[in-house]
Amino acid sequence: TVHDVTPVIDRVNPTISDVKNATAIATIPVANRNILNVLAFSPGVVAGSYGGSGAGNTRMNGLPSGSVDFLVDGQTMASRNTNELQINPQPTPTFQEVTVITANGDAQYSTPGVVELVTKSGTNHFHGQIYELNQNNHLQARTFNSGPSIPFLQHNEYGFQLGGPVWAPKIYNGRNKTFFFLDMEWIKQNAN
Repeated sequence: TVHDVTPVIDRVNPTISDVKNATAIATIPVANRNILNVLAFSPGVVAGSYGGSGAGNTRMNGLPSGSVDFLVDGQTMASRNTNELQINPQPTPTFQEVTVITANGDAQYSTPGVVELVTKSGTNHFHGQIYELNQNNHLQARTFNSGPSIPFLQHNEYGFQLGGPVWAPKIYNGRNKTFFFLDMEWIKQNAN
């Protein structure tokens, strides 16, 4: 049998983008649960980090900082002053899909570079996870400049996610129409 395959070059849409689904987001080896770390795995993207003014300083294909818009479920998450990602974005596991548009985006976008994030939602079945991530000085390697001892560090990120249907007395075709998704996360750090 012969199966038609998707052509490598799309002749209809000139947009250059990279799409990552929930499985790819969860399996990318990153140091923490910051979505900017996932963006660094897209071609042409230099993802910044938080700190200082709180701006992400994410750049795409040589565009200056502030030329990237961050949309979560169609709503902008950019700071009004710097047009960069807000200081405290959602944790990485809450996203179902990440689309990074680096060139030739549609006219609906106001900036040349766009990061579209789609959050997870509940389904007709309950699902969730409990997690804890731990970093401490006993598990870290010394660097060349760290000297004879490693500075004290105790960093914990822990939380849970739960999604499912909201019970309704009338179910349409065996399926609910209303769902919930809850994510709670705590970060505790003690360092020298």
